[in-house]
Amino acid sequence: MPLLKTKLKNQLNKLNACNKQLNLEFYLNNIIINGSKRGCSGFVLNTDNNVCVYVDTEESYMASILEGKSMYRYADNIKDYHGHRNRFCYRDDLASNVLQLLEKPDA
Repeated sequence: MPLLKTKLKNQLNKLNACNKQLNLEFYLNNIIINGSKRGCSGFVLNTDNNVCVYVDTEESYMASILEGKSMYRYADNIKDYHGHRNRFCYRDDLASNVLQLLEKPDA
């Protein structure tokens, strides 16, 4: 089952409300190919410190290699699609990993 934008946004908001209390803005879109929902991609912005993270949860032809992992990375802004170093994690850990990046600027 793909991780779509509403579920990811809800996971981030729930975890943020419990722990971090960051001011987040979401720029996420579902990825739909030939009517099939494959995941979502886009940006999450922490307006407190202007840290931006790009997220991609698409289930692709590399699914056998990545085994249910999603990609996330720092981005310079909400239009930076080539950004910084790619990071991968399991979907269950994605929200907590994204929130960790949003807390501090890229070093």
